[in-house]
Formats: sequence, C-alpha cells, structure tokens
Amino acid sequence: MIGFVLRGFTLSLIGIVMAVGLALGIGRVLPPEEEFLFTSTFDGKDLEIYRMSVPRSLIVPVTRNVYDEFQAGWSPDGEQIVFVSNRGGTSAIHLMDAQGYGVKRLTEGQIGDYSPVWSPDGQWIALITDRYPQSRELMLMEAATGQMRRLTNDENLDNNPTWSPDSQQLVFNSAQRAGNLNNLFTLDIEDGAIMPLVATANDEFYPVWSPDGRYIVYLKGVQQSDLYLWDNEQKVSMLLYSVADIIPNTLGWSADSRFVTYSTSFAFGSQIHTLDRLDVAACIQSRESCQAQALITMNGFFTNIRWRPTPP
Repeated sequence: MIGFVLRGFTLSLIGIVMAVGLALGIGRVLPPEEEFLFTSTFDGKDLEIYRMSVPRSLIVPVTRNVYDEFQAGWSPDGEQIVFVSNRGGTSAIHLMDAQGYGVKRLTEGQIGDYSPVWSPDGQWIALITDRYPQSRELMLMEAATGQMRRLTNDENLDNNPTWSPDSQQLVFNSAQRAGNLNNLFTLDIEDGAIMPLVATANDEFYPVWSPDGRYIVYLKGVQQSDLYLWDNEQKVSMLLYSVADIIPNTLGWSADSRFVTYSTSFAFGSQIHTLDRLDVAACIQSRESCQAQALITMNGFFTNIRWRPTPP
C-alpha cells in the first residue's frame, strides 16, 4: 500500500515538473504555423519582441531582458530574426534564431541603426542609419559577410524600407525630397536610381510590399491616417480602409498576401489596443464587405507587425 502511494506521488511529482517545464519552455518555442512577430512592452518597462500563433491566439516572448529590443523581422526561411537592440549602449542591428537564442551583433558604431528588412532572396539586409550628420540614410548589408554599402547619400530623412519580392527594388518614405512632406520612392538596387512612386500634397509613409508583389500598403495623412494600396499592375493608388486612432508603424502583410494587419488604440488616449486584420480582396470588391477582424485586444500596444514567411 505504501509503495503504491509513493509510486503515485512520484508520478504526480513528475507530471508537475513536466508541466512547469512546458510552461517555461513554451515561452520560447512555437511549432511552425501561421504566426507573426511584434514589439510591445507588456511589463511597462522595456520593449520586447513577441511571437503570436494565429490559430491558437497564443503569444510568447522571444526576448526577455532589461534592454529595448524592437523592429524584428524574419529571414526568408523563417528560421532567423533580425532586430534592433540597445544592449550594447546604442541601437544596433542584431541577429538571433527564431526562439531568441544565439544573439549576434551585426552593426557597430556610436550612432543608431534601425529598421532592418531581409531581402526575399536572402542576400541582403536593408537598414536605416543615423551615422551620417544631418541625415537619415539607407544602407545595404550583405547577409553572409556583413559588408556595408551606402544606398543614399544626401540630407534627406529616409525611412521604412520594404523589399520587392524579386529583391531588385526598395520602396521607402522620405521627407525633404519633396519639400516637407513624406512621400514614397523606389530605389533600384543595381544602379541606385531613386524615383518617386507616390507623391501627393499629403504625407505617405510606412510602406509594406505584399509578398506576391501586387500591392504596397501604406498610410496617407497625419491627422487622419487612412490605409491605401498602390497597385503595381495598374499603377494607381486606392483607398483600402479608413482607420481611427491607428498606430502608424504597425502595417504588415500575411504570408499569403490575403490580409493586411495594423494596430489601433481602442479609444483615444486608452491603454487598450487592438491588433486587426483586413481581407484585402473583400475590401477591394466591396466597401460594405470591408470589416476589420480583431486578432488581439488587450492592455498593451503592438508595433512592427511582421508575418513569418512561407519558404518556397
């Protein structure tokens, strides 16, 4: 009888240990599924990077430390994450695996580097740097060697690069190239040519290219920011959706190019935020069919939404 009780107690203890281990481990591990990265500060102290599984509505941390870590993006195979961290004293580009381990610093310097985005062919990481006086420039880093190449060389404020699916072009928003407005520009990686893409008498910023190459989603306006699409086939812009209290740097595309995601404040001045998605085809077909679906509603904000790519 005593042996039976002890054996039962031992099995229960093993079960508890395994459950605790799973609870701790799930904070770093998710199986391959539809998911995205985002940045938030749920603890109210510093910025951390999180992954969310869409099918299970499960959020797990990728980084957990005392530093600010943000602007995370996937490698084309979805196995690595490039991100910004101030763990070295200045904001620099870093690399880690999909579970948050093996952190490696990629850029050096006393001035900040930001907004890393990996090219779809895996060869390059585009980024923004403040290392040059009175400007914010686009840089290109070779992923295999870390060698840097300057793409822009002027006194304009260039921001938010996004890759074409063929890795031949970048689209970015820039102030001062067209007066004091932010407009969208293309940059040819081969010859460095910069051309206006969307330049109106309003601000256009935070562009994100769809994985299938058809559209570029961006925000238009400052006081009331609306979601617009640039159609790369028709060469026209169209209103996708009007959003109140949108958080600007949250636009993202699902890996299948079906959904656009973004974040808003639940109410003006509220600490409650939502992470929403739109079915792009439905919104284009009918304004009445364009309804936002909330993926997350909670006390905490979400920025830099980046969906895990589907490897070819």
